[in-house]
Formats: sequence, structure tokens, C-alpha cells
Amino acid sequence: MKPTKVALAGLGSTGLDYLDILEGSDRFEVVAIADSDPAVLRGHDRRGSFHIYEDYRSLIVESVHVGLDLLIVATESHHSIEFLSLAVDRGLAIFHKPPFARNLQEGRMLVERFETANCPFVIAREWHRDGWPTDPKTLAQRAGHVHTALGEIATRDEPNGWRGDSLRAGGGVLLNGAYAQVDLLVALLGMPDSVYAVCGFARAPGETLNYDTEDIALLLLRWGSDRCATLAARRRVTPGKWHVMLAGTRGTLLWPGAESSSDGEEDCVHRTDGIADQMSSVFGMAESGVRRAISTAKDHLATLAVIDAAYLSAKTGTAEVPARLSG
Repeated sequence: MKPTKVALAGLGSTGLDYLDILEGSDRFEVVAIADSDPAVLRGHDRRGSFHIYEDYRSLIVESVHVGLDLLIVATESHHSIEFLSLAVDRGLAIFHKPPFARNLQEGRMLVERFETANCPFVIAREWHRDGWPTDPKTLAQRAGHVHTALGEIATRDEPNGWRGDSLRAGGGVLLNGAYAQVDLLVALLGMPDSVYAVCGFARAPGETLNYDTEDIALLLLRWGSDRCATLAARRRVTPGKWHVMLAGTRGTLLWPGAESSSDGEEDCVHRTDGIADQMSSVFGMAESGVRRAISTAKDHLATLAVIDAAYLSAKTGTAEVPARLSG
């Protein structure tokens, strides 16, 4: 099969991970890479046959002429919002790291733009792992009715630069640190009926802050009277780590980790990164005949609605209803 021609925008930690995946697979041919930070490009010690750009718009315009099939975006959403319109105008399929937008309104605008152009727009779900449920039906088969979910996220991100600026970042540790874990809960359990949130800062009493995005976010999510979840996110923590536990009537699942059955025995499941398969799924491709779930940007609007509701709740001091925002 002819390899998919791809270009990569963004060479941060996620972008470098993506580049390793792309270069390690014969399914892809990297034709160009870009980053807006010249220092990042100068420190890039790879010697591939691809073109290197300091401007994302130039990457798109010039790569289209070589028959580009897929643009992989590993920049933050405040960067990508500036060039995604250029990409969709040229009919480029997009694979974007999460979050792809800073809020629900921005997400809806992008989804509408790509749908109007009939252009694929797929968002990475890095919590997808081989051997783990990635949809409600499989979850029910493995764990039964999930009644309780607990999650904890600790990030090493310092709130410097864009991370401390709510206008550019869109939010702090909740949006840019705990997005994947909120998405996991929404994808597997559905949109919660209500969200209650408290946000705060990691500072000593009397300390003056030079940023306005939250360091701490505590969420309580409820689905009717028989299912609830709590999620605690905090940044400026070393080392970074996360886990989500789902307790059901038939067993308990832990991401990432082992699965415990009702009799207490652990079943360690081999997990591999499925990002390459998700990239291929943009064109409906699959590996070894196994169909992979396609996580479109439209699917992520529910996650953005929950996060928007959480930020609203932190301001109002009351539980908010995500469905009212998504409707």
C-alpha cells in the first residue's frame, strides 16, 4: 500500500512523540515539519528527507503541492486556530492533538467549517489502549454498570507564557492538563447531567501571582442518581502522573494499570500505543483487519461542553448542566 504523505505542525513533546511514530511506520511518509520556535528547529537533530519550516502557513501552502494527504497538528489550540482555516480551504485532512479548541464555541466553529468542506477532522485519544474498553458497550461487558469513577491528574506544567494567560490558553490545568481524562469519562459514560467544580491556585498565603489560569480543579459529575465521578487535577507537580478508576457491578477498571475482577484477582493487560492506528483511521484504514474507533472533532464537542460547564460552575458556585451549553 502506498504510504500516506503527512506533514507535522509542532515539535513540542507531543510532536516529537508523533514524529517517532510516523518515522517508525511504513504507513506514513513525512514530507515536512514545522515549529514557530527557531530554537526548537535548530535543536532538532534528525536528518530526514522532509522540508523544515518556521511558519505553519508556509508548511501547509507548500506541502499541498507535493500531494499532502494528512496534516498532523501537535501545536496548542491557540496556535492551530490561526492556520486550520487555511488547511480546510485546501481540503486537507487533519489529525489534531487534544484539546483542539479552547472552548465549546471555538470547537463548534471549527467542526462546522470542516463539515461544510466535507474534510476529515480527527482528534487524538491517547487514553485509547489495546485491551481496554473504548466505548460504552465494551465497558458494560467488562465492568457491568459503572456506578463510581475516580480520577487524579498531576502535571509538571509551570504556568509560564501561554499557560498562564487565560486568553491564549483558554483555561489552566482543567482544559490543558485534564482534558484527556474528562474525555475518557464522557466517551465511556456519556455526558453527565450536572457538573460542580472548584478551581484554585497553588500559592502561599499573600503570594502575588503573575498568571490567571487555575492550578487546581476539583470536579463532581453526576449521571442521574446511580452514577457519579470525581476528578482532581493539579499542576506544578513533579513527577507528572494520572489515573482513572471505574468501579462497576462486575469489576473495576484502572487507566493506566491492571484490571481487577469481582473476586479480587488482577488481570494485567498488555497495552500498546494506538496513535498510529488513529492517524490511519482518518482515511478509514485499519491494522490487521481490526476496525479502530474514529474520534472526530464533533465527538469531542460533548467533552468541551463539560469543561465549559465546569468553568461556569467554578464562577457561579452552583452545579451546571452541560446539555444546556451543548444544545
